Amino acid sequence: MMHETSKLKANDEAMYKEGKEFLLSEAAEDDRARLKYGTERWTRPPSQQAAEALYKQSTEISGYLKSASSSDELVHTKLKEHEGIIQILSGTNLDLEEYVPSSRRAQMPPGVQKAAGSLRNVLSNVTYTENRRKRKVEDLQKRGKQDDISKSSLTAPRPLLLTNVITRHCHISRDCTSRAGVSDAKDRTRAVRASLRKAP
Repeated sequence: MMHETSKLKANDEAMYKEGKEFLLSEAAEDDRARLKYGTERWTRPPSQQAAEALYKQSTEISGYLKSASSSDELVHTKLKEHEGIIQILSGTNLDLEEYVPSSRRAQMPPGVQKAAGSLRNVLSNVTYTENRRKRKVEDLQKRGKQDDISKSSLTAPRPLLLTNVITRHCHISRDCTSRAGVSDAKDRTRAVRASLRKAP
């Protein structure tokens, strides 16, 4: 791009120089004729007056060329400052990905990769063990609620509770069917009734 700009600049300056040389040549011929024939015989106005519009346009073009030269110099300086970035942007996608740190996955050394894999395995095992422990605790809590007889014992009728207690004692005692066994059972029944009356 700068090469093409330099070519255009050279062409414009060459055209301007050629036009200015024509004006200077015409002014020189005018001065020679005025010297040869004198002001009385050479009544043509001086060149700057006769071609005033051309001289004015030449001055304007000279200002344009100077301004363009300054702009080209500024652009050239900026391009030099950012030449590296421009080359990356005009390169391949691989060059751009390598330049941007977060655009590609970081490559870890083999030792770091091995340690990271071991750490992932340990964390996975810890998570698995924690989940098993949590499920075991929940299962035990569920079974504890199912086996809880405190509510049923408190809400059961007293005769039924008394019958259950007597039945349990009868299973334990082998002589419940004998007279002595019956007497013992009655004594036990009285004792249980007494404890139940004292219970809140």
